[in-house]
Amino acid sequence: MCRQGMKGPGEGPSPEARANGMFGLECSATSLSATEPVTKVCKITGAYGGYDFTAIAALASAAALVEDRKALRLQGGVATPASALGKHLTSRLQNDIELTCRDA
Repeated sequence: MCRQGMKGPGEGPSPEARANGMFGLECSATSLSATEPVTKVCKITGAYGGYDFTAIAALASAAALVEDRKALRLQGGVATPASALGKHLTSRLQNDIELTCRDA
């Protein structure tokens, strides 16, 4: 396994750096509709750094799977948390992130 550039245990950011961290991501997507393609731009930002938010998002996903199982329309195959859990996940994260989408 290649570990070039990867930090070992205890070599990550300090607790102070994590407490002051934040993240942001902006992406665009275009539908492949046969009629008229639609493009959206979404932006997600949060007050936590990646380390802390990863744990928050994993726990929110698990809670959605357990607590909302009957409302979810899960079928076979592989899906991302966002596509499988949708609003069941984002509603749990609304106090931790800001999510905006707009037409491109």
